[in-house]
Amino acid sequence: MKRQQKKIRTGGSLSWEEREAMIKEFLTGKYLKNELWEKYTGQDKEHGQLLDWMRKLGYISDDRELGPVKSFYPTSL
Repeated sequence: MKRQQKKIRTGGSLSWEEREAMIKEFLTGKYLKNELWEKYTGQDKEHGQLLDWMRKLGYISDDRELGPVKSFYPTSL
């Protein structure tokens, strides 16, 4: 009997409709990026493509001048 292989797709093989559906599912807050990436592509690593698609589709601003990153931890004790 043949062993069935898991279907693996790349992010580039997804249509823009599929990409937008993935983003909308992510924005519901019920799924992590890696969970959705594995659901749609079969891969376990995402490498920032979802964030790039969100910028391209206008879900988030592409303004990279947001100022310095603030630490969540106090610097002085």
